[in-house]
Amino acid sequence: MFIYRYPNPVDCSELRKCVNEYKVDTKDKHPAFFEYLALAPKLEDPTDSKQCGKTREHFGFEETFVNDVQICQNIEQLRFERDFTFSDDFFSQGQALPAEEEDNAPKAVPELKLRAPDHSKINAFFLTAVLPFL
Repeated sequence: MFIYRYPNPVDCSELRKCVNEYKVDTKDKHPAFFEYLALAPKLEDPTDSKQCGKTREHFGFEETFVNDVQICQNIEQLRFERDFTFSDDFFSQGQALPAEEEDNAPKAVPELKLRAPDHSKINAFFLTAVLPFL
């Protein structure tokens, strides 16, 4: 028996609204999370089922998932995940130091110069310390 299902009415304006709000709120404070949101597919038309579906899939839901409020709640929780916190710390490294911290900045390490080993000392050690026990 074949059952025809009518497609769900599509309106993901709630999802578009929360993603755009999170982008604005996190741009400076949480750069890693902002980058994650920026990778989401463009959601220009909240009545386009393909755009809505791709965006829902980006956040780990099925494209036909109808509870966009739940998706927004999950996105909110993602902001505080450890990986994003670590990434935020990583992104903040390497920025210019304030004037008072410049004196405490790490000093340049001198170039490491390698030289060939002196085999005469190794052979002498082998002959006197190792060979008698063989």
